[in-house]
Amino acid sequence: MQKRKKSTKKTRDPGRASNSGAIRHPSVAPEGLESEVRRVIADEGAVKAIQHVVRRTGWGLRESKDYVDQYRTPGADDSGISPEERARIGDLVTYFLEQQGYKVLDKKEGEKE
Repeated sequence: MQKRKKSTKKTRDPGRASNSGAIRHPSVAPEGLESEVRRVIADEGAVKAIQHVVRRTGWGLRESKDYVDQYRTPGADDSGISPEERARIGDLVTYFLEQQGYKVLDKKEGEKE
Protein backbone atom coordinates (compact mmCIF):
# COMPACT_ATOMS: atom_id res chain seq x y z
CA MET A 1 0.00 0.00 0.00
CA GLN A 2 1.37 3.41 -1.00
CA LYS A 3 1.47 6.29 1.39
CA ARG A 4 -0.16 9.50 0.30
CA LYS A 5 2.03 12.54 0.13
CA LYS A 6 1.14 15.40 2.38
CA SER A 7 -0.05 18.42 0.51
CA THR A 8 2.46 21.24 0.41
CA LYS A 9 -0.18 23.64 -0.83
CA LYS A 10 -0.69 26.57 1.51
CA THR A 11 -4.18 27.03 2.84
CA ARG A 12 -5.74 30.39 2.31
CA ASP A 13 -6.79 32.55 5.23
CA PRO A 14 -10.61 32.83 4.96
CA GLY A 15 -10.40 36.46 6.11
CA ARG A 16 -8.38 37.39 3.04
CA ALA A 17 -9.74 37.88 -0.48
CA SER A 18 -6.57 36.60 -2.10
CA ASN A 19 -2.90 36.15 -1.43
CA SER A 20 -2.47 39.87 -2.10
CA GLY A 21 -3.38 40.59 1.51
CA ALA A 22 -6.57 42.51 0.75
CA ILE A 23 -9.09 42.42 3.57
CA ARG A 24 -12.20 40.58 2.41
CA HIS A 25 -14.84 41.92 4.76
CA PRO A 26 -16.18 45.43 4.06
CA SER A 27 -16.31 46.32 7.75
CA VAL A 28 -12.62 47.20 7.44
CA ALA A 29 -12.55 49.49 4.40
CA PRO A 30 -9.36 51.28 3.35
CA GLU A 31 -9.09 54.89 4.40
CA GLY A 32 -10.67 57.30 1.92
CA LEU A 33 -12.69 54.64 0.12
CA GLU A 34 -16.03 56.13 1.16
CA SER A 35 -15.31 59.51 -0.44
CA GLU A 36 -13.95 57.82 -3.58
CA VAL A 37 -17.09 55.69 -3.87
CA ARG A 38 -19.38 58.70 -3.42
CA ARG A 39 -17.49 60.59 -6.14
CA VAL A 40 -17.55 57.66 -8.59
CA ILE A 41 -21.28 57.08 -7.99
CA ALA A 42 -22.00 60.75 -8.70
CA ASP A 43 -19.72 60.98 -11.75
CA GLU A 44 -19.96 57.56 -13.39
CA GLY A 45 -22.69 55.52 -11.67
CA ALA A 46 -22.93 52.57 -9.32
CA VAL A 47 -21.51 49.94 -11.69
CA LYS A 48 -18.25 51.88 -12.08
CA ALA A 49 -18.18 52.41 -8.31
CA ILE A 50 -18.45 48.65 -7.72
CA GLN A 51 -15.63 48.05 -10.21
CA HIS A 52 -13.55 50.66 -8.39
CA VAL A 53 -14.12 48.97 -5.02
CA VAL A 54 -13.18 45.54 -6.44
CA ARG A 55 -9.93 46.93 -7.89
CA ARG A 56 -9.08 48.99 -4.80
CA THR A 57 -9.82 46.35 -2.15
CA GLY A 58 -9.72 42.93 -3.79
CA TRP A 59 -13.19 42.18 -2.38
CA GLY A 60 -15.60 40.02 -4.34
CA LEU A 61 -18.56 41.40 -6.28
CA ARG A 62 -21.07 40.73 -3.49
CA GLU A 63 -19.00 42.52 -0.83
CA SER A 64 -18.25 45.40 -3.19
CA LYS A 65 -21.88 45.82 -4.24
CA ASP A 66 -23.04 45.78 -0.62
CA TYR A 67 -20.45 48.43 0.22
CA VAL A 68 -21.45 50.68 -2.70
CA ASP A 69 -25.17 50.26 -1.95
CA GLN A 70 -24.62 51.93 1.43
CA TYR A 71 -23.86 55.20 -0.35
CA ARG A 72 -26.47 55.15 -3.12
CA THR A 73 -29.60 57.28 -2.90
CA PRO A 74 -32.57 55.01 -2.07
CA GLY A 75 -34.68 54.49 -5.19
CA ALA A 76 -32.01 55.97 -7.46
CA ASP A 77 -30.95 54.37 -10.71
CA ASP A 78 -27.31 54.03 -11.76
CA SER A 79 -27.13 57.74 -12.56
CA GLY A 80 -27.67 58.52 -8.87
CA ILE A 81 -30.82 60.54 -9.60
CA SER A 82 -33.76 59.69 -7.37
CA PRO A 83 -37.24 59.26 -8.88
CA GLU A 84 -38.35 62.54 -7.25
CA GLU A 85 -35.41 64.43 -8.78
CA ARG A 86 -36.08 62.82 -12.16
CA ALA A 87 -39.75 63.92 -12.05
CA ARG A 88 -38.75 67.46 -11.05
CA ILE A 89 -36.24 67.65 -13.91
CA GLY A 90 -38.94 66.42 -16.31
CA ASP A 91 -41.31 69.12 -15.09
CA LEU A 92 -38.66 71.81 -15.59
CA VAL A 93 -37.84 70.59 -19.10
CA THR A 94 -41.54 70.57 -19.97
CA TYR A 95 -41.97 74.10 -18.60
CA PHE A 96 -39.02 75.50 -20.59
CA LEU A 97 -40.10 73.75 -23.81
CA GLU A 98 -43.61 75.16 -23.46
CA GLN A 99 -42.13 78.62 -22.88
CA GLN A 100 -40.30 78.25 -26.21
CA GLY A 101 -43.58 77.44 -27.99
CA TYR A 102 -43.24 73.67 -28.21
CA LYS A 103 -46.24 71.44 -27.58
CA VAL A 104 -45.28 68.78 -25.05
CA LEU A 105 -47.32 65.59 -25.05
CA ASP A 106 -48.16 64.00 -21.71
CA LYS A 107 -47.75 60.47 -23.00
CA LYS A 108 -45.45 58.86 -25.49
CA GLU A 109 -46.96 57.97 -28.85
CA GLY A 110 -48.55 54.56 -28.82
CA GLU A 111 -48.72 54.43 -25.04
CA LYS A 112 -52.02 53.13 -23.70
CA GLU A 113 -53.98 54.95 -21.04
